Amino acid sequence: NLVDIVWRDDRKMLKKTNINNGVITLSHHDYGYQEVSDDFPSAKEIIIVTFNISKNDTRLLDELKMLDESVSVTFITNLPQRHEKYFRSNQMKTPADRALENIKDYFNQLDRDNYNCDLTVYFCYENHSKIIMTENIAYIGSGNFSDESKNNVEAGIILTDYEDIKAVKKQLIPEIIS
Repeated sequence: NLVDIVWRDDRKMLKKTNINNGVITLSHHDYGYQEVSDDFPSAKEIIIVTFNISKNDTRLLDELKMLDESVSVTFITNLPQRHEKYFRSNQMKTPADRALENIKDYFNQLDRDNYNCDLTVYFCYENHSKIIMTENIAYIGSGNFSDESKNNVEAGIILTDYEDIKAVKKQLIPEIIS
């Protein structure tokens, strides 16, 4: 079995997956997953797991909009800044107003009607993981699918081994969705 499940107590679970082949990346002023997004035009399936998306810069989402209906895209994200703890009390808008604004923005940006591809979107409120993959190549790391991550120092692993990619898709992605 490629995935080991380690139960730490009643609520904590850690899943470990062994990899056969991977390359560690460190990026700054670049996307650590650029090789994966370069594969989008030839991919049949794309899976994106990200904590957040860019509010103002839609270049990465525009790449998905250029795909045709034969490409299946699964997009899993959180809705950051939806809780009061993210806001300072001296702002003009209430925390609830800012959270609602953010939620509306995400729903507008990820509206299926704006995409030609077969887009399925999930919101996972506990998600902080970042996985960007096709059936050919996968990135697992710290970089979000957002333009802001390009300017940070981000670390990740690029997988090209078919069995490793299949394990991520079949064993880890369903856990994040559920």
